[in-house]
Amino acid sequence: MSITFSKLRSGEWGIRGPASQIRPNATVTVVKRDGSTTDAVVYRVVWTDQTVTLASILQKPRYTRRPTRDDRPALETANDAGAAHYTNYPDEEHDRGFMDGDAPF
Repeated sequence: MSITFSKLRSGEWGIRGPASQIRPNATVTVVKRDGSTTDAVVYRVVWTDQTVTLASILQKPRYTRRPTRDDRPALETANDAGAAHYTNYPDEEHDRGFMDGDAPF
């Protein structure tokens, strides 16, 4: 009998397989539905009848995608209140002197 994934009552994924192979902290090879295999670490035995065992497994940390430009909120436009001096276009009222090299600092 091979070790396969099984949904536990808690809603988490666990494993089902021969009691002789499934022990806490053991690394076991689990056969997926498509026939490929993956390794899993047994966390604890949930149920056994000395022939078949159900056990919870340590969950691998899931990869989380880093935020991209598309995930960030839109920047304020020049028409928003208080944003006129943050535009990329020089404006005589706010940038007087900066264009001629007469910066006040």
